[in-house]
Order: sequence, then structure tokens, then C-alpha cells
Amino acid sequence: MGVVTFDISLTALMDEIEAASPLVDGYAFLINEAGRIIALPEAGYADILGRSRRPDELSPDGNEIVPAFSAVATAMGNLETGYQYVIINGRELSVAYASMTMTGWNLAHVAETEKLLQAVSNLGTELNRSTR
Repeated sequence: MGVVTFDISLTALMDEIEAASPLVDGYAFLINEAGRIIALPEAGYADILGRSRRPDELSPDGNEIVPAFSAVATAMGNLETGYQYVIINGRELSVAYASMTMTGWNLAHVAETEKLLQAVSNLGTELNRSTR
């Protein structure tokens, strides 16, 4: 028998999460089992918390989430996997989230729905062109 542990810096984890967005204008964020946001890019602060990042802030409290994101936060807190639309400042955002049951964390990807649909349309156009 043995025990395996590992240590990762919060800054390195945040950098990895921020780089994981499937779209250039999208972003990802991570919430832990206590509802604390442990990785959130600047765009996420504006959309999810309705404010800018405070100096040296690494892990904002999940209780600060704006009302429009509350249903997403609740689902993520329940370790659900799903997809929801959220309206923030007149923009429709698509939020896809999935639980990581081994850690009790939940990872989400956020993108403007219009840009997401445009990327899907472009992919369809490219696939049609490639198959001709």
C-alpha cells in the first residue's frame, strides 16, 4: 500500500484553465466542492461576478455570483453536468459544465452563443467544402 500526492500551484492551474477555452473569445472557469471559484479569467469576473478582479485576488467567493448565473452555479455546486443559456448585459452566453467527481470540482466553458453558433456554421461549411 502507498499514498500518492501531488502539488500544483493555483496560478499554474488558473493558467491551464484559462488556456482551455474552445473559442478565442470564450473562457473556462473552475469551482471547487465548497462553491469557491478557483480559476476565473478577467472576462469571467465581469460576467459571473459583475466586477473586476481585485488586486492579488486568486479565489473569489462563489456567493458573489450575479443572479443571472445563479442557476448555473447551483447546478455546478450539485456536481451536475449540463448546458445553460445566460443573459449578461444583453449578451446571450452558452455555458457548458461538467463535474469532475474525483475532485468534487466542476469545470465550465463559457462563450457568446452567437459566436459559438458561427463557429459551428463555419465548421459545417468547411466540412461540406472538404467532402465535395
